[in-house]
Amino acid sequence: MLAALAPFATVIERVELFGSRARGDHRPGSDVDLLLTGAIDLPMLMRIAAAIDDSDLSIHADVTRAEDAGPELAAVLAREARPLFSRADLLG
Repeated sequence: MLAALAPFATVIERVELFGSRARGDHRPGSDVDLLLTGAIDLPMLMRIAAAIDDSDLSIHADVTRAEDAGPELAAVLAREARPLFSRADLLG
């Protein structure tokens, strides 16, 4: 997944994991929930999601921009979000 996200390092500041995989209660077939922070407009988000789908990740990933998180999701993210990649990681 890192290789899939690397081309977007200029717009992605941070990638965090949340949801069942961050909590450790995922099941076989559970998706990966990713929170993206950065200067990411909707067309860019769609390109990033497509790049992840085309990557070697064998499970589906749902991507969410931090700015789209409403109050309920923001509360979940405050509890669950775990750092996955920073811009420095993406720049390699």
